[in-house]
Amino acid sequence: MTTQPVSGGLMAYPKEGLLRIAFKAPLYLWRIGLGGLLGQNLVVLTTKGRKSGLPRHTMTEYAWINNRVVIASGWGAQAQWVKNIEADPHLTVQTAHGTQSCTTHRIDDDDLLTIVYQRMQSSPAFAPSLHTWGIEPPSLDNLLQHKDLAYFFMCEPTTESTPSPLETDLTWVWAVIGLSFLVGWLAGRNQ
Repeated sequence: MTTQPVSGGLMAYPKEGLLRIAFKAPLYLWRIGLGGLLGQNLVVLTTKGRKSGLPRHTMTEYAWINNRVVIASGWGAQAQWVKNIEADPHLTVQTAHGTQSCTTHRIDDDDLLTIVYQRMQSSPAFAPSLHTWGIEPPSLDNLLQHKDLAYFFMCEPTTESTPSPLETDLTWVWAVIGLSFLVGWLAGRNQ
């Protein structure tokens, strides 16, 4: 696999700090029960940590192609989930349509890459991802010529064991929010 340098700005790999927190925030929104909304455009990937063996969760954009989830790694080989699936291709995917156990493989077929390009090019992250991978300018011809640099993956359903999915375990937050509004409303009425 070829590793390309990662550009700065919003496409800088979020190793720490506010950018890392911002990229992890959708996972918390999923956990409080907003998966149905987020899952329209984003998929939760659960991989097995290659060192720890523990479930590792991340979110990325996806597209439905040939009744399969197709995902892309904006940071190419640097993404921890890519390193995890290279060690073990079994993963769990969660979208608004449900949870599925899958195995994954990198896409290198020209016809399939053409469909991926057509479906995903409207994403705001698409051109920056191609740039990060070293595919310049971002065009279908350049993608096909340099497909070895692209990090698109097809998720194939499997009956094999995969990591546990991300749970919706923070729904209690809604009760706290509701109670806070009620207390605020009551306090405002008594003034």
